[in-house]
Amino acid sequence: MLSIPPIDEKRGYPRLAMNGAVFLVQGEIAYLSELLNVSAGGGCIRKPERWKSVQDPIFRLFVVLEDEQILCIQSKVIHERGKQVGFEFLPGYAIEAELLLSESGKWVR
Repeated sequence: MLSIPPIDEKRGYPRLAMNGAVFLVQGEIAYLSELLNVSAGGGCIRKPERWKSVQDPIFRLFVVLEDEQILCIQSKVIHERGKQVGFEFLPGYAIEAELLLSESGKWVR
């Protein structure tokens, strides 16, 4: 079931709740976290315990799918709020985003 955001939000796409493992990689730094929600344009993760605010907002997200396939999406940090970090998928990753959305139906809480 799609979750439609309130009109006053700036999101361009509806978000789907998810609960899955995700690795965030930037150069030699990697974090393990949980994917909380996803849309065609981005997603939100639980902020990793040792997370440090970033100077370079570009990360590769490696999402572990239900069948143990790993999906890589180049993304940009767009916000850090409380215990969450929001990402925007970079252009050129529409196929990966579509696959992630199709998988989200299996993971909705």
